[in-house]
This record gives sequence, structure tokens and C-alpha cells, in this order.
Amino acid sequence: MKYKEQLLSKLLFSLREVKRKNGVLIKKLGKARHNKREYFEQFVHSRKKKSKAAHPSSYPFEAHPASQKTVSDTPLIIGKDRLAVYTCVFGNYDDVEEPIIKGRFCDYYIVTDNTVSSKSKWKQIEPKTYPEGFDSWHPAIKNRYFKMHPDVLFPDHQYSLYVDGNIKLITDMYPFLVEMKSRRSVFGLFIHPVWNCVWDMTDILIEQDLVDRDGALSQLNRYSSEGFPKQWGLFECSFIMREHHHTESKETMDIWWNEYLHGEKRDQICFPYALWKNGMQFTDVCSFGKNWRKSARLKEKAHNRPHSKVT
Repeated sequence: MKYKEQLLSKLLFSLREVKRKNGVLIKKLGKARHNKREYFEQFVHSRKKKSKAAHPSSYPFEAHPASQKTVSDTPLIIGKDRLAVYTCVFGNYDDVEEPIIKGRFCDYYIVTDNTVSSKSKWKQIEPKTYPEGFDSWHPAIKNRYFKMHPDVLFPDHQYSLYVDGNIKLITDMYPFLVEMKSRRSVFGLFIHPVWNCVWDMTDILIEQDLVDRDGALSQLNRYSSEGFPKQWGLFECSFIMREHHHTESKETMDIWWNEYLHGEKRDQICFPYALWKNGMQFTDVCSFGKNWRKSARLKEKAHNRPHSKVT
């Protein structure tokens, strides 16, 4: 069975993609106003391109060929293999954002200490068991536990998509899974739009007092002594697609959780290390693009409070 996206989901995607492209174009045209001829030529060119922009590809992902070290040969069975889409919100850090479209092959779950309306598209779930000391953990650590352990939450699903609480889902999320499986990857994420090196990002986090300077430098020095290279690459960990029962996925998540729990509480610092430590390369991960905020399928909402240091 071949996957076909719902018509309403495709329409929403197309409309938002056109709006995004036109917004970029308007900025470019504004810069050319000082030259009327150049402005006119760009305007005419934009009108010619508009008809093409009205029918964008259903899968506008940036191509990054996999290195084939980490390969999933498990076939995706459309209709049988459902996608568990989930978010975790603790301590009222985010308001619960309702998805606009519910995908036919997606199930939507939330783990939270907030009240969830009975009319919500999110189904509130609780794991059968909690780790020792869970109740005393900081809300951010509670979030990260479930963020890094989808296999605990979804024993009957093969695939899961974690999204941060400030991401509003506009369309069906299943196309992301189809794309990841077409690349034979077990992970799918967006590349970080600013940095490609954990050392560079950590410098900024130290400046903003979001991590402990001595602790962060000690952690990175350990990574360096083990051979983890600078400029290895960096992903945004706000949107994570996984084949979560795959051995590579479970082993990487175990390393990630251990590093996060015993190191600095910034999961993007230790995620590249966890991938590398488990023998993976940057190109083993399916890239959905360089910035999830520019995806027509997603929309950013504000957090209820700013980031702060977690200890």
C-alpha cells in the first residue's frame, strides 16, 4: 500500500509553503526598491514562479545521503505501522498545542502533569513504571527522560515522533516517517540552523549562564580525549523521529540519557556525542532540513518562560 497524504493536510502544507516562499521573496523585493528596473524585473520573475510554488513537493526535505553504516531494512507497512506522535510537558513550561490535522496513521499522546481537556486530540498517557526518584526531579529532567525513552512509552509501536511542547503540528506527520524510511535511517531530525559544533554552541551557553562553565568544559574535554571531533555536526533535538525498538536507536538513547543525567543538562551537547560513541556518522541520520521553524508542516509557539540553567 502506497502512502497518500490526506487532501486537507496537503492543502495546508501547500498554502503555508507558498506563504513562506512569498515572504522570503517580499523581503528580497523590498531591498531592490531603490532600483525601479531591478524591482520590476524581480516582480515579473516572481509572478512567473508563483504558479510553480503553488504545487510544492509533498516531501520538501534536504537531501543528505546516508553513509549506510546504520541501516534499517525493516519495511514500512502503510496502515499497519502507525506512528506514535508525542510530547512531554512538565511544570507548565508550555501550553499544550493542539494539532491542526490528525494523520490517519498517527496516534497522538502526551505525558504531562498539566490538565488535558477531554476534547483534546492528545491522549494523556502514563508509563507503567517510573524511574527511582522521578518525583523529585526538575521538570526539564522529567521531560528528557521520556524524550529519550520512547520504547518505554510505546512498546506496541515501532516508530515514534517526539516534538517539543512549543511546536504546533499543522499537517500530517507521517510524511516525515516515509522520508526517514526511504533513507533507511533509524533517526530523523532537523540540522541546527546556527552551529555545527558542540564546542561553539557550548561557548554561547556559558556566556548566557545556561550551563556551568567548569562542568561543561570538563565534559567536552572528556569527549575530546576520547576522540570525538570538533565540527562533527549538530542537530536540533526539538523534533525527533525514531525507529525506537531498533538496536542502534536504543543503544544511542541509553548513552544520551546517561550523558545528560550525569553531565550538563543541555541535551543538544551530548546527543552528537551519543551518536558518535555508538559508531554512527552525521550522515547516518536522516536530515529533514536545516531549520524546523521554516517547515510548512510546523509552527513555533512561545514558551511560557525563558530557558534557565537546570541543576
